[in-house]
Amino acid sequence: MIIKIIGAGAWGTTMARLLAQDDSNKVYLWCNEVETCENINRDNENSEFLSGIKLPKNIIAYNEIKKTFEEELCVIAVPSQFFEDIINRLNIHKEASFLILTKGMRKDGRFLSDIISEIFSESSFAFLSGPNLAKEIADHQPASAVIAGVDIELTKKIQKLLFREYFRVYTSTDYKGLQIGGMYKNILAIGAGICDAMGFGLNTKAAYLTRGLMEMTRFGSELDCEPFTFMGLSGVGDLIATANSDLSRNYSFGRRIVDEKKGPLNIYNSSKQAIEGVEAIKVVVEGFKDVKVQLPIASVLYEIIFKGMPFEKGVNILLNREPKKEIY
Repeated sequence: MIIKIIGAGAWGTTMARLLAQDDSNKVYLWCNEVETCENINRDNENSEFLSGIKLPKNIIAYNEIKKTFEEELCVIAVPSQFFEDIINRLNIHKEASFLILTKGMRKDGRFLSDIISEIFSESSFAFLSGPNLAKEIADHQPASAVIAGVDIELTKKIQKLLFREYFRVYTSTDYKGLQIGGMYKNILAIGAGICDAMGFGLNTKAAYLTRGLMEMTRFGSELDCEPFTFMGLSGVGDLIATANSDLSRNYSFGRRIVDEKKGPLNIYNSSKQAIEGVEAIKVVVEGFKDVKVQLPIASVLYEIIFKGMPFEKGVNILLNREPKKEIY
C-alpha cells in the first residue's frame, strides 16, 4: 500500500515507522521543516522529534505538501491549530482515504470531522485515539487504540493495517466522541501537572481525574456523543496516560507553569512543541458559553492560564463549589 503521512512530529513519525514495518507498504512522510526531511532521508532518524529510534528505509521524507504519490491512505498527524490550513493545502489522490491522528476542535466549535467532510466525503475518513504516547509505541511497548468512522469497512481495513503484536486496535462508530476525548484529556492533563507540581497526593489526583472524566463525559454527551465512549480507550484510557507522564506535553506544561513561575502564556508562547490543551481550554470556555452543563475544571484552568489567577485560588474555587450528587 502507498501511504502518505502529513506531519513528522513524534506521533506522525511513530505511525510512519509502524506502517513501514510491513515491507509491502511504501510510506511518504511530509515534514514541515527541511532539516527534519533531510535528517530522515540521510540518517533514517527523526532526531528532533523521535531521537534514538531508527526508521525503516521504506520511509521517504519530503517537503512539498501538494505532491501526490497515488496514495491509498493519507494520515493526518499535525497539531489541531494547523489542521484546517493543512487540509486546504493538500493535493490528495482521488482514491485515497484518511486516517486522522490530530486531536482537537476549532475555535468556532466545529469538529475536525466537520472541516474534512466539507472537502471530502464523510465516509472517506476515520479517527484514531487512545493512550498512545509516541515514544512508548516506538519502543514497541504494548498499547491499544480505537479507530472510529462512518464507514465500518474502512475502519476494519485500517484496523487490520495497524494491528501489531504490540499495538491492539479496536473499532467504534462514535468518531465525534473520539474527538472530544482526545481534546478534553489534554485540558485535564494540564491540571494534573499542576496538581503534581503543587505537591498534592494520590487522593487529590484520583479525585481530580475522576471528576475531570465526569466533566468530559457531560460535555461530550451534551454534543450527542455516546457516554460509554469516554469510559473507553479514547476517554479514560487516554486520560490516564496523558495525565501521568512526563512524555505528555500538556502534563509537562502544567508542571512547568507552577515550577518555573514565568507566567503560563510566556511558557506556552516560547514552547517549540504544540501544547494543544491550552487552545482546547479556550475552545471549550469561549466557544461553548451556551452549553447547558457545568465545566468547572476547564473554567478554572482558563482563569489560571489566560487571566493569571493564582493556583491556590483555583483549587479553593473547585473545593468550595456547592455540594451535589456525584453523578449528575
